[in-house]
Formats: sequence, structure tokens, C-alpha cells
Amino acid sequence: MDPKKSSLDEYDVRILTKLSNRVNVIPVIGKADQLTLAQKNRLKVKITEDIYNKIPIYGIPAQQEDEEEEDEEDEENRKKPENLVEFIEQFDYEEEDQETRTILDYLKVIPFTFISYEDEPSTGKPLEIPNVPLGRDFGWGTIDCLSEIYSDFIQLKQVLLSSHRRFLQSDTVEQYYEQYRTERLTFKRATKLKSMDFSQQK
Repeated sequence: MDPKKSSLDEYDVRILTKLSNRVNVIPVIGKADQLTLAQKNRLKVKITEDIYNKIPIYGIPAQQEDEEEEDEEDEENRKKPENLVEFIEQFDYEEEDQETRTILDYLKVIPFTFISYEDEPSTGKPLEIPNVPLGRDFGWGTIDCLSEIYSDFIQLKQVLLSSHRRFLQSDTVEQYYEQYRTERLTFKRATKLKSMDFSQQK
């Protein structure tokens, strides 16, 4: 996501919605070193507001049809959360199981902020900066791209490779692969029927 934007525009929403039908979408703000801390916090809030009501990303459950058909009494007693903060506040963190806590921890961080390290143009290798393995040198100072003060890289790495790996794998197989497989089989069946009709007409 572009840090220069104050929120998601129509193009972002369209692309992310299309992607979310095929893969798990995890929102990331790139080039976060262009933002002040206040700007970053405002942008995170705005993006989560846009995402919560418009885009079914990983970790935010889509509203099910049976939920929409709840009894009127239930709807009066239970108000649907209007944003991600209200959704998270529904849960008593200490009382939840480990899987739910893992998802809640993830939802509290998104969108992740990310800073790319500076590389040597001739070699593509990370720029050598004293005491900083992967960073950016601005002359007036340096930024450690792995530091949790400036970037969510460590948390994003943890989500992708450890804490959420099993969830992401099961989502991919049970939701996206099965959906794709069904679509392809339906398409092949329809194509076969059309070719049979065409040959019979001849």
C-alpha cells in the first residue's frame, strides 16, 4: 500500500477485493520510513476502517448468510461491530484459547509497516552500514529496517513462517484451492457440453 495516500482509493479496493477471492490477503504499508509516527498511526486506523467493511482479508471473518438471517431479538441485543477495534473488543483476551489469541494479536497489528533496506546498485547486496545489518543511510542518521521501533518486519515474518503458517495453509487448501478447483471443473463441463451441442448441430 502506498504511504503517500491517506486511505485506500477505489483502485486499491478493487484490486484487493479481486485478490482476496484467490489468495490470503495480508495488508502491508511499504516505504514506512516516509511517514512520521503520527502519520503512520493515522494511516493504519484509516486503512483498517476501509478494509473492515469492504475487503475480506485474512483474519477478518466474512459475514455468513445465517448471521444475516438472525432473529430480530438477537439483532436488537447484539450490535454488529462497526470497525476492527470494536470487533477485537468483543473478545475477552485472557479467556480465549491460543488460536483465537493468535488471530487477535495479528489483527491488532495490521496493516504491517515495512521498510526496505538500501542496496549497492552494482551488486544488489545490502549497503554496508556500521552496526546495522539491513538499513538505510540518510546522512543525518540511519534506520535499521529490522528494528521493531520502525518496522513490523519481525512480526510479519513471525506471522508468515510460524504463528499463522498452519492457518494460512488450511485456508489456502479449504477455501481458495477448492474454490478454484470447483470453478475449473464447472468450466470444463460447460465447455464439453457446448462442444457436444456444436458437433450434434453439424
